[in-house]
Amino acid sequence: MFIIAVLSFIPVVIWAFLEPLGARFMDLNSTTTSLGQILGLMGMVMFSINLILAGRFKFLDKYFHGLDKVYANHSKIGTIAFSMILFHPIFLVVKYITFSLKQAALFFVPFVNIPITWGIISLIIMVVLISFTFYIKLKYNVWKMSHKFMILAFFFAILHTIFIYSDVSRNNFLRYYILSFAIIGLVVSIRQALF
Repeated sequence: MFIIAVLSFIPVVIWAFLEPLGARFMDLNSTTTSLGQILGLMGMVMFSINLILAGRFKFLDKYFHGLDKVYANHSKIGTIAFSMILFHPIFLVVKYITFSLKQAALFFVPFVNIPITWGIISLIIMVVLISFTFYIKLKYNVWKMSHKFMILAFFFAILHTIFIYSDVSRNNFLRYYILSFAIIGLVVSIRQALF
């Protein structure tokens, strides 16, 4: 878990050096925006790692001391990643609420801003699939099939991450770090879905 925490926190360290922290946390708007960005960065890396954990790699079995422990950690990390991704837009919308409720509402309306729309689609898919997991008793084969749709949520999350104007789009090192995990997670999850 320690290594996963470090890997998930590295983008925050990179992010912290891109602008003075005083400017990032000087008032409520900048603070909530910064917290939203941090949650988005960490959530995306943890989402990627979580898909890798589901890949049934023998080295992970050894590292975690058994497949059952890998899946227990997969569940914990998935919960943390989902929470971070869920709160990512909530913190970001605060800056709009302070001057216009209409602007805040438009932040969550699809097709106003296409990269944000991809994030909304990803979040909706995740909420629906996780609701199935926690609140509806599904047969294992149905649950397993529904879980494969998490790849779709992840794909839209990648599109959101690539095309949204952010520190990820402005800094190559941060961009490549996030996208490396995302591509590995996507490839592993597609391989798992097909085989």
